Amino acid sequence: MEARYTRLKNPFEDELASDPEGICFAFGGVDPGTMHAHGQLHDVHRAHYSVGRVGKYLLHIGLRSQALPLPGSPFTLIVLPGSAHAQSTCISPALAMLSGRVGEGLDDGCRLSINASDKMGNLCIAGGAKVDCTCSNSSVQCKSRDNLDGSYTFEWRSKMSGFFYVHVLVENQSIQGSPIKMRLSSSIPDLSKTVLTGSGIGKHIPAGVPVEIHLSFLDQYSNGCSPGSKHEYAFGITILPERSGAKLSTATAHRSEGKWSSEDTGEFSITYSATKAGNCELYVWCDVEEKKDRKGGRIVLHGSPFMLHVQPGKANAEASEVEGFSVEGADKSVRMDGRPSSGLNAATPPSADGAIADKRGKKDARAVSGLKRSVELSATVPSVVIAGDSVVIRPLLFDSFGNQAQLVTDSLTVQISSERTPGPHGPVLVLKPIIRSGLIIYESRHETRKSGHFYFNVLLYGEPIKGSPVPFQVSPAVHDRNLTVVEGPKLHKLTADETYTCIVRLRDRFCNYLEKGGATVGARMVYSRQGMQDPNMLNQQNNFANVEDNQDGTYNVCFGLLAKGFSNWPLTASLVINCDKDTKDPQGFDVHSSTYQFNLAEEAAATHPDSDAQPRLHRRAR
Repeated sequence: MEARYTRLKNPFEDELASDPEGICFAFGGVDPGTMHAHGQLHDVHRAHYSVGRVGKYLLHIGLRSQALPLPGSPFTLIVLPGSAHAQSTCISPALAMLSGRVGEGLDDGCRLSINASDKMGNLCIAGGAKVDCTCSNSSVQCKSRDNLDGSYTFEWRSKMSGFFYVHVLVENQSIQGSPIKMRLSSSIPDLSKTVLTGSGIGKHIPAGVPVEIHLSFLDQYSNGCSPGSKHEYAFGITILPERSGAKLSTATAHRSEGKWSSEDTGEFSITYSATKAGNCELYVWCDVEEKKDRKGGRIVLHGSPFMLHVQPGKANAEASEVEGFSVEGADKSVRMDGRPSSGLNAATPPSADGAIADKRGKKDARAVSGLKRSVELSATVPSVVIAGDSVVIRPLLFDSFGNQAQLVTDSLTVQISSERTPGPHGPVLVLKPIIRSGLIIYESRHETRKSGHFYFNVLLYGEPIKGSPVPFQVSPAVHDRNLTVVEGPKLHKLTADETYTCIVRLRDRFCNYLEKGGATVGARMVYSRQGMQDPNMLNQQNNFANVEDNQDGTYNVCFGLLAKGFSNWPLTASLVINCDKDTKDPQGFDVHSSTYQFNLAEEAAATHPDSDAQPRLHRRAR
């Protein structure tokens, strides 16, 4: 270990070094000597000498001229140390710094003991010297104690932590190694004074984003504190819903990670991520070990609880979902088909605010009592919608933690296609936010026109959400008799005693061909008289017009004239097709009228020699 300081050289050390025997004996002469005696005899003479090294010696005294020892010589001589001297007294160079604990107790502060030395470097064995101690900070208490054995003990105590310089003085002069650095620190924190900072106790925290809480400890004197036995303290956090009334002692600790920053600062950092959005209460606590002088358990740190507003995270395609659609009829009423829902239990009663709680305990906005009915879709059997209805789809957006997320501009698209995957030219619906029971629901409305099988492709950031695509089938609406299509014989000159067919196709107001039968379609023949003297007339025996329902939205009308009972050929008759004739409308509505010229078979063959023997019947391929 390198020396903390360079020891100043004591000038008296040279005298010891110059004596080969190392005792530094020096004779100072006799008083009075020859010169001062002036030839007179003196009864007493004083011999002056000094010894530098402490010890027990034999002192020889004799007459130099006669080389004779005096009676009793040699004499026993005991050399004792002198008083303490600043240049000979030192603090050990190996002692780099004094370290102690803040406080004014007997075990607090710093203590230093030294052995004083006299000017020749001999260790003192008695006290009484003027030895004292001071500090660079006047708030530090300084105390010196003379142990009366040549050693001295110095004590420094303070309520203030930090680094100081302390001095040890002998006769108001600093000894070797003085001043020395002293550090007073605290290792017993007062948890009630812990200072919490960091983004983790901010008012607004995004869900799923790691945030930190920094804990700075203070002792009872408000000094920075570095806990000595860190294993005694276990820090954690608990996040509870606002005004939940839950007990902190039994509440589950929120998942977090903690670490000590360094030994010197004693700061502790807690990193956590909030998961549940909404207003919350954050408790930061310390779980201390039970000891004789204190109770164990969770101790809430200063400032807890902190009020947090956890904001939802980014919407996640895997967590978001769409489970069906609502159907609104053209008359603004909702048709109920009585089919059970696959996602919502129809027997589940609504809560006080009209919402139904799902299996996760959240309010399901799809069942809010002011919304239209929800039709849950099967993955294999599409639900039926009538052309002209408004189909409403309401995707629910959640982040990866199940919190309802707000929509980012252009991040969610709803596209209609005839395939399970969105086509390049499928129409994109407009999304409109609505609020139901405190939840933000994004609604998209599609006015159906064309019949067929379709899919709602709901994409979030280009990825389909759960439940997408949503299949639905649009069926034709009620037929519109004004849009009825009739396909009859191409020739207007027909032959008597033959059967001809017209195909009637019903369409709805959007020009979709009906796929089911059941409509009231009728037909009749109307004779066009050739003059006032024309004897021909129609009766049940000489004409027929029969309607056959094919149960696929088409109707076959078989008609013709019988040659028996008519004269004056050719004849002119019209086929009139009627629709919606019932008790409410006895006349119905004529949707088609075609005029044909009928002739006998021989005359028709003569008129059209190239025609077939049998007339061609116009029937729809079944």
